[in-house]
Amino acid sequence: YAPSPGTVYPTLSLLEDEGLIREVAGGDEPRKAFEATDKGRAELEERREEAEGLIERLSHHGERHAERGKAFATPE
Repeated sequence: YAPSPGTVYPTLSLLEDEGLIREVAGGDEPRKAFEATDKGRAELEERREEAEGLIERLSHHGERHAERGKAFATPE
């Protein structure tokens, strides 16, 4: 799964509006950088099991995608 900017940026805006994240200086990076606020960290802690389940599902998806990609990789 590779989210599009049309999905990512509205989600970031929503989280920022809710006070869960804030933009931070990103140096010379072309993309905005964000960090969790105290409120965001508290929300994440409260929903830890849900977040861990999501990360686990995404990790398995990434592993399956990588394995499929190896079948089409060009030998070096």
